[in-house]
Amino acid sequence: MLIDDPERTVIEPLGAERPTLAKLYEADLMLGGGHVAGYAVDAARGERIAKALHALATPAAFAERYGVPETTPVMLFAMGDGNHSLATAKAYWESVKGTVGMSHASRYALVEVENIHDPALEFAPIHRLLFGVSADVRAALAEEFGSRLSCTDLSSAAAVRDHVRAARGPSQVAGLIGPGRRYSAIAIADPLSTLAVGTFQPFVDRLVERGGATHVDYVHGDEALERLAADGRNVGLQLPALGKSDLLRMVVREGPLPRKTFSMGEADEKRFYIEARRIR
Repeated sequence: MLIDDPERTVIEPLGAERPTLAKLYEADLMLGGGHVAGYAVDAARGERIAKALHALATPAAFAERYGVPETTPVMLFAMGDGNHSLATAKAYWESVKGTVGMSHASRYALVEVENIHDPALEFAPIHRLLFGVSADVRAALAEEFGSRLSCTDLSSAAAVRDHVRAARGPSQVAGLIGPGRRYSAIAIADPLSTLAVGTFQPFVDRLVERGGATHVDYVHGDEALERLAADGRNVGLQLPALGKSDLLRMVVREGPLPRKTFSMGEADEKRFYIEARRIR
C-alpha cells in the first residue's frame, strides 16, 4: 500500500529509531536476495504513526497536494496488484464473520505500507509487445492521433532507449521498435492522459480489436522488448518510466491506472514475502 508523503513524516522517523526497537527476526535471503530484519513497534510509536497518517488525509492537505477542490474524496492509500489479496481476505471474512464474531483475527488484513518517495522504491516501465502485426503501426498511429503525432526514425534500439529516457516537456514520448530492424521515437502533443501508458493503451487495444495485430503482451525490461521486437511480425512499444510524483496525481484526477502501468523494480528484484499470520 503506497502513501504519498514527500515530507517523510510517517515511516522515515520510525526508521531513524530502528536501533532502539526490539528486533523480532533477522535472516539472509536465498539466491542473492539480500538481508532482512523485522522490529517491533510499541504503542506510543504506533499512535504517532497513526497521527501522521491522519494528517496526510485531511481534506485541506490532500487538496493542496493534488491541486483539487477540498470536496474531493481523500485517497490516503493506493493499492496495486495487492487488491486481489485484499479482496480475497475480505471475501473470507464475509464468509466467517457470522460464526466467529467481530473480534476475530480474520477481520484484519496484514499489509505493507510504503512511502512512494522512498529512494529504494524504483518504478520500471512495462512495455507493450504486439504479436502477429499485419497493420502499418506508424500509419495507424497517424490515423489515431492526427497532427498531434510526430515520428522520428532512429538508427538503433539503443538510440530509441536514450531518446525516450531523455525526453522532457509537455509531449509524451515513446519508442517504436519493429517490424524487423526499424526504430522510431514517437511523440504525442496535448495528450489526454497524464501518463504515456494512458495515452497509448487505448490505441493498442483498438489495433488488436481491428485485427491489426493478433494479441499484445506486457514486457519487463528494455533489452527483453528489443529482442522480442526483432521478430519480423512483432512491434514493440517502449514506454517511459513513470515519475513518482505523477502516479497518485493521475489516480486522484483520472481514476484507476491502465493495466500493467508500471513495475516496482525489475523482474529479478521482486520482494520476498516474509511475514504472515495464522488465522484459527
